Amino acid sequence: MKLVCLATCLLAALALPGDARGGPLADALAHQDVAALRARRDDLSARCTLAVVYARRGDLTRASIYLTGCRGDDVALDPDVAATLAPQLAALGKTLKDSALYWADLQSTPDGLTIAIDALPDERIVTPAAVYLAPGTYVATTTSAGVTYQQEIHAAARTRGPTIFITRPPTKPTAPKTTVVDMTEDSGGGEVQHTAGPKDIKHPSLISDKFRGITTASGPPIDDPLAPGPMQRHDRSWSIGGRIGGGLFDDATTAARAGLTLAAVGRVALPAGSRLFVDGRFDWSRRGGAAGSMAGAMAGATTHGIDTLGVTPGFGIRLVEREAVVVSATVGPRIDVRLQDHQGDAAVARLGVAAVAAVDVALQAVPITAGLRVEQGLTELRTGQRDHAFLLEIGVDWR
Repeated sequence: MKLVCLATCLLAALALPGDARGGPLADALAHQDVAALRARRDDLSARCTLAVVYARRGDLTRASIYLTGCRGDDVALDPDVAATLAPQLAALGKTLKDSALYWADLQSTPDGLTIAIDALPDERIVTPAAVYLAPGTYVATTTSAGVTYQQEIHAAARTRGPTIFITRPPTKPTAPKTTVVDMTEDSGGGEVQHTAGPKDIKHPSLISDKFRGITTASGPPIDDPLAPGPMQRHDRSWSIGGRIGGGLFDDATTAARAGLTLAAVGRVALPAGSRLFVDGRFDWSRRGGAAGSMAGAMAGATTHGIDTLGVTPGFGIRLVEREAVVVSATVGPRIDVRLQDHQGDAAVARLGVAAVAAVDVALQAVPITAGLRVEQGLTELRTGQRDHAFLLEIGVDWR
């Protein structure tokens, strides 16, 4: 819903009437004249106008290139287009931030290098700059002091990463110096000059370090097996996994009891790459009955439960997406089949329907997901009795 709202706001902003008339920039904006604007792209106002034109054409990658330096209270745009561009540039920034594109943060030492990306051969990007790229692999190239530098950019959906170029001017080799010692001797009959070479270098000790108490490392350094590696986020459009959970089951007539549930789950993005998804689940649990105890069993208390097999189709949305964690919520009906037709002397409905709401927290560094699940029966378990459950689950996913 948030993405739909942002897209609607952007389209509304880009379609606002009232593009200024009367100047060359306003005319180029009204006619989306890319050639005229690119001829003036060294001018800030022309660059910002070009960003809006590319956004109107649906080319968000090029729009992001020309958006650099266009926002802020201290940016002075040409009065010909300033009033028209301001809201549209703000809407473009929000759309890029919430898109499924990869945010490439291009940096260099020193600043001001010109970067070329193979997918955009006609664009020259001056560092520092932010460029939004579709998922894929790209090659970024720059040249400094006659030396060409290249780096690969591995773009994954909805992630951000720096691409840093460090260049240094080449150094000239230093010519070796010859040291001459001038020794003048006064021998009474005149001065005698002697020229000698440099002082001899002191040789290292012939005694082994072992006997001198000096220890040195041998062989290449060993990597720390416990050192944390780089975070790897997988943005597949589907996932499958298993869950084990525990919680409280209650049928409104007996005391709530602890119970166990086992489930297989799966989900598919809808559409691929968006925050929305469809969710499916098949589970087993035991419903009904009182909390079992030794004292209750000796007193003849009913502790029999009803085994159920349930299927839960549902829809969900990813509420929070970070490098380390993704939080999502799902809703849907649970349709279950009861394997017993009686509980004690009471008849049990063999088919039931419940409403389900759940929240999942998926850790990105490991394939572990924890969740909270609430189920409320919509049909009767027994006459006049509906069951409900409150469950905490943990499981593993292949995603």
